[in-house]
Amino acid sequence: MAIQFPDSYRRELRKAWQERRLVPYLGAGVSAPYGLPQWTDLVMRILIDESWQTFGEFWKNYQTPLAVWMTENFDFGLESLSRFAKSKFVANTGRRQRRYFNEYVDRKLYEKMPPAPPAGPTTLTAVADLIAASEAMPGGRAIPSVVSLNFDDLLETELTARGIACEPVFGQRRRKASRLGIIHAHGYLPRGGRTPASDLIFTEDDYHRFALQSIHWAQVELLSLLRNKTGLFIGLSMSDANLRRLLDATADGRKSRHFVIRKRFTLSGAQRQEAAHRIHERAMTGLDPSDRGQMMKDAPQLEHAINQMLAEAQRIDTTLLEEMGVATIWVDEFAEIEQVLQQIPAGRKTAAP
Repeated sequence: MAIQFPDSYRRELRKAWQERRLVPYLGAGVSAPYGLPQWTDLVMRILIDESWQTFGEFWKNYQTPLAVWMTENFDFGLESLSRFAKSKFVANTGRRQRRYFNEYVDRKLYEKMPPAPPAGPTTLTAVADLIAASEAMPGGRAIPSVVSLNFDDLLETELTARGIACEPVFGQRRRKASRLGIIHAHGYLPRGGRTPASDLIFTEDDYHRFALQSIHWAQVELLSLLRNKTGLFIGLSMSDANLRRLLDATADGRKSRHFVIRKRFTLSGAQRQEAAHRIHERAMTGLDPSDRGQMMKDAPQLEHAINQMLAEAQRIDTTLLEEMGVATIWVDEFAEIEQVLQQIPAGRKTAAP
């Protein structure tokens, strides 16, 4: 299938670019190719390390699968598990100050990162290309700021290597207008040196505090950008409850104001087999043995049903995001994100309004 990038979406994004109101929002999918853990993996690393009394007796290669099984089987949310892991860290170390936990998360974030970046282009380099084109615009940058929902400094490192002046924003301090602001709404943990006193949004209580504080600096920034700019979400699953809440709060009834690039819902061969097995087992549960033969579906029928459900899940996802003012651009592979981004800085350049 081709990239699903309707002309109307392309025109809207180009218009936002020309009017200098396009704001990229970056998620964990942008950092993953560089060897950084996804949020689930990061929480599991900390949970296992701090619960060594429990997990230490198991073989190392079984520790994470056991933790994931526990999480899924007993319906623990990652926010609550990260809260428990933080509590264990405090109990184990006696260090209650925020900076100690920040330093610990910083180490865990980068500890398995390869020394060399991935070969060839990535979504991160494609975003940097878009920013470079923005910085070269006559009359001022087309991208007023970037929002990163990641802790890492990968974008800052890439931009600095290209000679692009940027500044990580992780609090209310004043920033330099000459530098592109990279707003780390969930906190900032750069590699090397002293970990800044960033207010991490990582555990359940952090998320609760963020949601309840109407004047939290990041909440004020995000509300302003979502109300007044056009967002382009990249590398995000769009499942973050706080982001969805803010999108609902700023939706004004228009068909769309923001855009997200998503990979189409697919399953590998092994995932299909597992799905078919689980669906079959659930469908047979409670049936009288004499009825099972007549009610059982064969492999081609289940394959067709799974394909139908994948398509339906994609329709549901598209519709729900549209209700929050976010239109979806579907791609088959993450590598195609670069092709989408390359089509944005085109058309007649206009002065800033």
